[in-house]
Amino acid sequence: MSGVKISSMLSRPVSILETPREKWVFIILSGLFSIFFINVFVPFNINLWWPVSQPWLRLLVLSGYAILGIGVLLISQFFLRPWFGPSHYRLWSFLLWALFELVLISIVISVVYEVFIRNRIQYFSDFILDVLLTIRYVGLVMCVLYCIVIPIMISRRQVARVTALQKSLFQHEQDTRLLTIHDENGKPVLSVPGNNLIYVKSEDNYVSVIYRAGDKIKKALIRSTLKKLENYLASDQIIRIHRSFMINMQNIGEVKRISRGFMIKMKHVDENIPVSPNYRKCLEEKIAFKATVS
Repeated sequence: MSGVKISSMLSRPVSILETPREKWVFIILSGLFSIFFINVFVPFNINLWWPVSQPWLRLLVLSGYAILGIGVLLISQFFLRPWFGPSHYRLWSFLLWALFELVLISIVISVVYEVFIRNRIQYFSDFILDVLLTIRYVGLVMCVLYCIVIPIMISRRQVARVTALQKSLFQHEQDTRLLTIHDENGKPVLSVPGNNLIYVKSEDNYVSVIYRAGDKIKKALIRSTLKKLENYLASDQIIRIHRSFMINMQNIGEVKRISRGFMIKMKHVDENIPVSPNYRKCLEEKIAFKATVS
């Protein structure tokens, strides 16, 4: 492999551990895996570092090494990295930061082992040798850990991206598909792109359909009832909020809280539309859901 390819590979962005959620997931999965791995496989005769006879105390002691690692990762990801580390990893910076965490965990475990277990640190050179030995042990565990946890996190992000893309494509399809409005006899009268519909208003035996046509706002008066239109127009975006109104949530401009509930100001038009108490809960749920997924 040429130096150019190596340099290109090392400079490749690594999109992991960028959000607090991803960091918490990584730390929790790392801790659970480490506790399981150390207690089940007991690598490097770690049970002899501080031999105990009681099973529950042995579990506590062995898990303590993993808990120390969790503490170091918490400090590293949430305190040290924001100050000194990269906000967005490239492969080389990810490897360097992982090495830094490996050394830091090894130093902390060595200090705890020498001070609290052996109750001595005689020579600095001996302590350095302990750290180097611990780096080898911790490094082997972290290699297994990274080979399991990091691919899981990358696959989760890829799944999230695919899901978001599918949702975006579906939303685009919903926005651009034609909505055909029929009269009371089932005859198609008007077809408009889904995102162009603003609202529908009941007017006795007719409904007024307010929609955009290019830069103009148009009104179509159709002999039908709002109930009939609701049967085939209602969707995640087009909802009924009053006995006389259905609105397109994509064209909500402002929602104002008033003494009796809510008043909605739609985009492109001046009319304020009330929300009746019977439909208030549905509107609140739709707005909360839309804010969550946006």
